[in-house]
Amino acid sequence: MKNKIHKRLKTPRVAKSFSILMEEGNHNMNLDLFLKDIRLSIMPIGGESDHVPDFSVELHSRKIDESRVIAILESLTRRYQQNWYSQPPLEKLLSEAVEAIVLELVWEGRSVHKIFWDKRDNGVYRLHEFAYQWLFRVFGRYIRILPHTHWHPDDKIYDVITEKDIWDIVMPKKLGGYQGHRAMLKKLIRFPDLVPSFLAQKINPHEWPTNFNTKHYAQETKLFIARATEQWGWNQRDYNSENWNEFYGMYRSITLKWAQACLREHIIKELNQLFLYLQIDAEIVVKGLPTSWEILRIRKQMCEGKISFIKAFEKCLV
Repeated sequence: MKNKIHKRLKTPRVAKSFSILMEEGNHNMNLDLFLKDIRLSIMPIGGESDHVPDFSVELHSRKIDESRVIAILESLTRRYQQNWYSQPPLEKLLSEAVEAIVLELVWEGRSVHKIFWDKRDNGVYRLHEFAYQWLFRVFGRYIRILPHTHWHPDDKIYDVITEKDIWDIVMPKKLGGYQGHRAMLKKLIRFPDLVPSFLAQKINPHEWPTNFNTKHYAQETKLFIARATEQWGWNQRDYNSENWNEFYGMYRSITLKWAQACLREHIIKELNQLFLYLQIDAEIVVKGLPTSWEILRIRKQMCEGKISFIKAFEKCLV
């Protein structure tokens, strides 16, 4: 079985990622701030944190499988492509790997990697990131057709990849799943930042329109974004909002920490399942960070008045 997997995954057969959404997408302040805030503090920065001094990562594996796990994590951070002579601590390596996956998930709702066997480096597995746009699943295979803007006379315009060669991770259902997350992102860019598009085209550079209530527009837009991101608890970086009181503002902030914990746990679970699929006898165990159920318990205690707002928030920090 293992030899068959090695034979099938020995070389990456797909092109590297081509930029589509990240460079050509709509640049909107609400969208940009949301994506940055979700990625912030998913894991301790650099694998260290003053808020969680007991943070640690344990790798339960055989000695022979430890290097295989490290190789997969390094491929997610692209460390193996750089001439770095020292291997970082496992806490830092895992933090960087999770953050790399989060970048794709929060922007696209999905992160797709090609699995291949690197026979040049002791036969370890690596993950090769590539864009999933125009990727279709047909009869147990994936077919990716390159957009015409990326066609080259010397390259194929399509790739055929077996389903078993793909590691496909999507946004967890409790955070909306792939479809729900994409729908939410579209809501974030539905309205411009300052004034609606129909008015922006008519604005005189020397005179602001007097027949349009800008303050009311901004307030209604803020409420719309708040409803769209309610599941995530994003507060739009507005801690003195006129639209909610101090309690609800803190409630949303803790809900955001819960959503980040859910995303972190989902990614680590998917990594462990990947090890199992590749017949790597290993499991990553993270300790010291607040879990999603612990954060919900803290939020409930805050709602019942058993703990102060500040204390509750501090217990959820990473």
